Amino acid sequence: MSGDWAAVSAGLIPLALVVALSPISILPALLLVLYSTRPRAAGLAFAAGWVTGLTVLTVLFLNVPRLLGGSAETSSVWQLRLRLVGGAVLIVTGVWLWLRRKKAVRSSNWLDAIGRWSPVRTTTIGVAFGVLNPKIIVACAAAGLAIDAATLGPAAQVAAVGCFVAVAGSGTLLPVLAHAVAAKRFDRPLERLRAWIQRRQAEISAVALVVIGAVLLLTGTFGR
Repeated sequence: MSGDWAAVSAGLIPLALVVALSPISILPALLLVLYSTRPRAAGLAFAAGWVTGLTVLTVLFLNVPRLLGGSAETSSVWQLRLRLVGGAVLIVTGVWLWLRRKKAVRSSNWLDAIGRWSPVRTTTIGVAFGVLNPKIIVACAAAGLAIDAATLGPAAQVAAVGCFVAVAGSGTLLPVLAHAVAAKRFDRPLERLRAWIQRRQAEISAVALVVIGAVLLLTGTFGR
């Protein structure tokens, strides 16, 4: 992988999209800014927790090879393997979700109750959603290992992590920031988006998983 951080960051985009396109990234943010009793505080709190969780996971896996005494070559091998295995798992999961899409539950109790969360609890939940979701863990692990394998300098590593987290967190950040900046202008479109995603979350997840899984397989195969 090129030592140029911009080239490395471009390789991180497919991994970031795994996170950004997931309904688990978008739906909570939309529900908070639309239905919470304190929408701006709740939305910003969730976004802060979400971005913090993504950053912690990515930095953790960035440093795992070093903590275990591994080399950049070892990191490269592991991140390629993770892309291959993770890509295959995402595709299989996506196909399974697509086949079960008509049986999928369109809403759940935690989604209905999200508007009653306090900002403190919302921040904690935002972190938990990131660090406890297997799909998010795989994406952040592959990103962290890829950055480490590129043997970048400290400043370039920070830039690459920042690029990954910014794209990965965009599914949560964009609706929250849109509401915070101009709630009256964006709330109606956000409500339509929320309703559509909630109706089609199984299909959206399935398509996103298959597409991103295929990209991971391709980059893992030709990155060797």
